[in-house]
Amino acid sequence: MRNGTIFLMVLCALLFCGAAGPFNLVINPDFEAGSTFGWGAWAVKEDVVMTENHSSGGLFCLRLSLSGKEGGPFSAGALIQEKKVFKENEKVYASAWVKTDNLRGKSGNKVYAFIKLEFWKDGTLIDSAVSEKLTEDNGWTFLKIDTIVPEFSNMTKLLLMLENDGGKDSTGYAYFDDVHLGKTPAPVKVKNNNSVFALK
Repeated sequence: MRNGTIFLMVLCALLFCGAAGPFNLVINPDFEAGSTFGWGAWAVKEDVVMTENHSSGGLFCLRLSLSGKEGGPFSAGALIQEKKVFKENEKVYASAWVKTDNLRGKSGNKVYAFIKLEFWKDGTLIDSAVSEKLTEDNGWTFLKIDTIVPEFSNMTKLLLMLENDGGKDSTGYAYFDDVHLGKTPAPVKVKNNNSVFALK
């Protein structure tokens, strides 16, 4: 009986205590600091605004538009965090909730919001991976990247991106919240009598 009780406690811990997922490496991932603390900006105008119609329970989210601090407008821009914790050939993931509001180019071209992972070696970009891209008007949408760190990479950059595919003039905003970055966890194997099954 005691062994059965211990097994149930361990199983509950795996299912419920681990529900929040693997350790998140992002600093200020939900912008509840009320600022973009921990992030660097490139060619975007960033604001932290009150969250609307999002079930995360937080008060704030990030709002981006393509009008950079350097005097823009620009054809692309991002908020960026850099990490040196991943090893080559490790499985990694990035995710975020993203919403777009009237996000479009002024000349009929498309403007996209998405997340991106870049892999660098001593200052040289060697590979990248992107999520689904959103444009125009979308409610809160979960975007995710699952990929493998390429050989020789010693720097990973997480970008919250805006990109104009045909010009520099654009309208509208993209909103980002609950950003995650981490190593993809291996399935947890639990032995049940004579069988073994995986919890994913």
